[in-house]
Amino acid sequence: MDGITEAMNDQNEEFGEDRLIDLLLQYRHMGAAELQKTVIDTVASFARQALQDDATLMIIAMH
Repeated sequence: MDGITEAMNDQNEEFGEDRLIDLLLQYRHMGAAELQKTVIDTVASFARQALQDDATLMIIAMH
């Protein structure tokens, strides 16, 4: 697997930016740590494998 948006499922579809944006909007009420775990878990489930060490995710909380 190659990063968050490039994660591929069994049908060779990438997770993509649109799915990531939808996911972030859906869970925007979460705190940063919880949102990070949700994104990582969702992408891993989509790809049916754990994310590798080259996946980078930065979440910034703004108040």
